[in-house]
Amino acid sequence: MTNAGLTAFGEERIGLRRETAGWLALAAALVFLVLLFGVQQAGLPQAILLVVPAALAALLIFAAWPTAALVVWTLGCGLVPLPLLGREVFLYDLFSFVLAGLWVLKVFSTGRMRFQGADWPVLIVAAAALLSVLVNLGRMSTVAERMMHEFHIRLEFLGKTNLSAGLLWSSYLLAYFFASRLADTQRKIRWTLAAVLLMALGNAVYALIRWILNPMGFSRQNRTDAFFQEAQDQGYLSALLLTGILVALALHVVKGWRRWAVFGAGGVILLNLVCNFTRAVYVEFALAATLLFGVLRSRQLILLAILAAILIAGVLMISNVDEQYLVMFTDIGSKKAQGLSLRVESWSDAIRIFREDGGFWGVGLGNYMVYSKVRVTMPSLRRVRLASAHGMYLQVLAEQGILGVAAWAIFFISLLAYFIRKLRGAGTPAQRGMNLWAVLILVMYLWDGVFYMVLLPPGHSHETLTAGYYVWVVLGLVEAQNRLAVSPRREPAEG
Repeated sequence: MTNAGLTAFGEERIGLRRETAGWLALAAALVFLVLLFGVQQAGLPQAILLVVPAALAALLIFAAWPTAALVVWTLGCGLVPLPLLGREVFLYDLFSFVLAGLWVLKVFSTGRMRFQGADWPVLIVAAAALLSVLVNLGRMSTVAERMMHEFHIRLEFLGKTNLSAGLLWSSYLLAYFFASRLADTQRKIRWTLAAVLLMALGNAVYALIRWILNPMGFSRQNRTDAFFQEAQDQGYLSALLLTGILVALALHVVKGWRRWAVFGAGGVILLNLVCNFTRAVYVEFALAATLLFGVLRSRQLILLAILAAILIAGVLMISNVDEQYLVMFTDIGSKKAQGLSLRVESWSDAIRIFREDGGFWGVGLGNYMVYSKVRVTMPSLRRVRLASAHGMYLQVLAEQGILGVAAWAIFFISLLAYFIRKLRGAGTPAQRGMNLWAVLILVMYLWDGVFYMVLLPPGHSHETLTAGYYVWVVLGLVEAQNRLAVSPRREPAEG
């Protein structure tokens, strides 16, 4: 069998020699046996094992049409984030199996797996997270005792908090590698971007319908909320896509009817951002838009800014804006977990964890909640302990120590330098637009790291996705665009 061929869909499929396919089948069987043993030891539901044959069946289907795998993955995971099985298995877990399998097949069929460009900073932050777990293996008994004493939760096995956080963290990082490796043609990149846009549009439409039906109008108590874990995810997702839309429109990356379609989708997503009421997102998006205007000085951007201002003013005029909600929006010192006071308390606690419990190495990935002492009152009036530092830098400092913070400093500095260099040397509007988008994303999340932690997965359990998952997908697609510019691949003919 040749290493590659064309299907009836005009798609380049992955081909393997029989001997290689046999070894991979044996490896899959061994993975199944290891998973069977792990499920039995952990006392998890046996039905979880259905993930393996389901993933293998999907792998066989998508190996013949990799673009479909990328589209279903990016579109489906953001619209169907609910668990598929109990509270342990989600759609993105299934696709982690499928896409990892496609990546392995591609490596075996091409005979190479090179890391370059943006890959190294990503690997550095992954290594720092792994190291924080390894150096804290002796802490597992203490963590289990604290979980039982403080939360009345008996861990099924030692190190479960580390494993749960590690699996979720690896899913986010793998999203980058799946996008950067499997979107290896311009067509795949376009289709995957279209799927991400449709996913965000679906979230926005659903969230706005719920928002309109709520009689509380425009307020902090009626934030646009759809399929993701938290309400603020709608704001982050909207800001991420709107930044890309502004770049695409200003650089004329999309033309004709596609341009009008992207413009219309951007209007809906902008309305979702405005009504989301996440204050930090407003600042981040304004920062990205200002930087974009400074770089391009485009008249179209001025027009879009005027239209956005009119839209915002219209929403404020037709909505029932109560004065107390405006106070809640502007009062950063609110005592009800709405302002800066909660942040200061959680930041102080994160520093305490670093000084008293973690030290140079931190307390270990996934262990933050065990050592946290800050409690917050939920809408149900139940007091719960915070599972995060409400800031990425302090979260990393507490869990991963000095080396973790250093790894993230390297991540931001090296990626900004890399994408700026690629932006200056871009040979096509698509490459220029993608790299400019990446630069704006990094600037946004440099700021975001002070108040939130979107680039990190949730700190307390293996659960549904946050908008940060798609930030890693987009960064992976930008790297895919840069790889394609260096080594362009032939687009298969249709038919």
